[in-house]
Amino acid sequence: GGVLYLLSWNGKATSIVHIEPAAVIYADSPYARFKVLIELNQAGLEYGLSREAQQLLDAGKRTQRW
Repeated sequence: GGVLYLLSWNGKATSIVHIEPAAVIYADSPYARFKVLIELNQAGLEYGLSREAQQLLDAGKRTQRW
C-alpha cells in the first residue's frame, strides 16, 4: 500500500513524495507509523531522481501500481 505524488517536467519525473504504512511499529516509537520518502528537485535539473526514488518508480511500474 501507500500513496505516491509525482511531479514531472517535460515528461520526466523531477520530484516525488511516497508515504506508506511502516512494516513494523516499535513500542518505544509509536508515532513512527509511516515510511516517508520525499525528494524535491528543481524542474530543469539534469540529474533527475535519485537512485532510490527511481527504483521505487520502476518497481511500481513493473507491478502496475502507478
